[in-house]
Amino acid sequence: MSPEEIADFWEKHDSADYWDQMEDVTEHVIFKRPASKTVSVRIAEEELRQLKRLAAEHGLGYTTLIRSWIKEKLHELETTSQVQAKTEVKA
Repeated sequence: MSPEEIADFWEKHDSADYWDQMEDVTEHVIFKRPASKTVSVRIAEEELRQLKRLAAEHGLGYTTLIRSWIKEKLHELETTSQVQAKTEVKA
């Protein structure tokens, strides 16, 4: 099943209906967020208002939106950089 199909299934079903089919977990798994650092960035009040409005329209906190944009841009730049490096090697 795809993740979407699994999510759809659990939207329509209750896990309590499947207790007899479940197994006890004997291992303790701890999920940790990747290490992160806090940074301060100065931003104009109007830009902050825009960020908050846009984030709210997408159901996000504004810092979550900022992190998402940073990740997208880093990925974009990394991909572009890799393509350029491959092009230079061929030339």
